[in-house]
Amino acid sequence: MSFKELWSLYAVADVFLLASKAEGLGLPLLEAMACGVPVIGTNCTAVAEVLGDGRGLLLDYDYVQRDPFGNCRRYHASREHGVELLEQVYKEKPDAQKALEYVKSRSWQNAINQINEYIMGNE
Repeated sequence: MSFKELWSLYAVADVFLLASKAEGLGLPLLEAMACGVPVIGTNCTAVAEVLGDGRGLLLDYDYVQRDPFGNCRRYHASREHGVELLEQVYKEKPDAQKALEYVKSRSWQNAINQINEYIMGNE
């Protein structure tokens, strides 16, 4: 899918739901947030950080499963809570401005500066 097609889909969406079992960063969440779309994501890993502070809605999970090697947890989203959150978005039409500001504050230059400060501060 081209970049233009992807952004077109976000732009026409009323809400974006990411029911991941685990997520490193949640780039699709950030993409939807950048388009001003209200977002819902499973309350796990980095999703909780990205959607925290009122930037989105956190979807409860029914249970957590460990991988066979004990290295990773998989969070299985609650269908019932997902339906409740989708209904909430449609009823309340949340303002996505806080999420959009969060996305705008993220940049590669900020990441570079943070890494540089850490390295230089810990010599």
